[in-house]
Amino acid sequence: MIERMLAEAGEDVALGSSAYDAYFAARCEVEHYDDSVPSLERMAARLPLAALSNGNACLRTIGLMHLFRFQLGAGDHGAGKPDPGIFHAACARLGHDPGVVLHVGDDVRTDIEGAQRAGLRTAWINREGATWPRRMPPPDLEFTTLTALADWLDAARHPESMSA
Repeated sequence: MIERMLAEAGEDVALGSSAYDAYFAARCEVEHYDDSVPSLERMAARLPLAALSNGNACLRTIGLMHLFRFQLGAGDHGAGKPDPGIFHAACARLGHDPGVVLHVGDDVRTDIEGAQRAGLRTAWINREGATWPRRMPPPDLEFTTLTALADWLDAARHPESMSA
């Protein structure tokens, strides 16, 4: 795409590679929510985590790959979320049936609806306090932060600490 744009602008298409490198470096400059990394560390210590993305940010470049078993992108898989295939491919790589895998995401359509259609359990990270669309089945779980999800997972693994 970059090379095509350069060609259409009458510029040297050889600049495409360095332009993409600059774009990709900027794409991987991620500003984390304050709770993200500590919560991911807590969860990764107990459970296998996998990352599914329709984008092209690289967890290795960002510095988070050590927390995940793998990263599966739409470009590598050939279809992105909400297509059920990417969720099923992730479940297969994890070695678990979809019904026992929890997909956590913040996008109603691509993350939650897609994972539901693929047969996964779902957790919606709703940091903005949005209202769930009535036309869709609600997620299995809803949290405002990843810390709340990590707390729930800790409590679920230690039922004696849960209160009724």
